[in-house]
Amino acid sequence: MTINIDNFFPCSQARFNKLFKIVRQFSWLNDVQAIAEQLNQHFTEQIQDNEITKAGYAKRHFRQMQAHADYRDMVESGKHPNGIPLTKEELKDFKKRMVDAGRWAKQYLCETKKNRS
Repeated sequence: MTINIDNFFPCSQARFNKLFKIVRQFSWLNDVQAIAEQLNQHFTEQIQDNEITKAGYAKRHFRQMQAHADYRDMVESGKHPNGIPLTKEELKDFKKRMVDAGRWAKQYLCETKKNRS
């Protein structure tokens, strides 16, 4: 029997226990101790990779939220941060950037939540 363990990650403790129960049922075919060690090693590595990925998405989310707030301030005031008024083209461009930054922030937040373990 072949199990693609990448499909099981991220998973809850209950789901992992269910997988391990299936492995134990076929103990007469395989060395359960060796399989348990492999599963433990694989899931430990996956948890570390997941933490790194989650931290990256969180940083991107906050960066995009800050950009969204900066663009919103510029659009609302109609001025650059140094006080120079925005032209109509710049105002249109910053409105588009503000919407895009908000969209990306939401996307990164979804990815951050998806990678919780």
